[in-house]
Amino acid sequence: YHSMKSTHRMTNIQIKRNREVLKGISKEEGINYCIRMFSPKIDFLRTWEQVGRKRENFISVKFENIVRQPSEFIVKVIDASGNTIDRSSANTVAERYTKQKMRKKDIQSRGENVSNYRKVKTRWKNEFTQKNIDVFRQVNGNIVEVLGY
Repeated sequence: YHSMKSTHRMTNIQIKRNREVLKGISKEEGINYCIRMFSPKIDFLRTWEQVGRKRENFISVKFENIVRQPSEFIVKVIDASGNTIDRSSANTVAERYTKQKMRKKDIQSRGENVSNYRKVKTRWKNEFTQKNIDVFRQVNGNIVEVLGY
């Protein structure tokens, strides 16, 4: 919601339209709008997870795992692809692409003090109202459980 409303670059007409809609409605309505808008993408996650679990080299990519142990995750993904990477190289890649460094690069490339990479993380539990939770469940069913949360 926050990125679409405020920080996504205007790379296409759809982002511009979404931003106009979001600026004209309440935060709760805006979150519901985004839930509905992203529902088809979330449905892809269900399919990928169900099909992937049947494959030997399937890796479920969760953002929190990347953040907690970036080097280990890089090694795991590279190994699953049939390639190899040593720990030192994985550490170099992980260090090069920290959130702070990506935020700084994003701000520099934009030439303004705005970035898709927020200074502080937001938690859905602090952002979603009960109505948002109900809409999410209505639109996306049991995707949270399917993804192992």
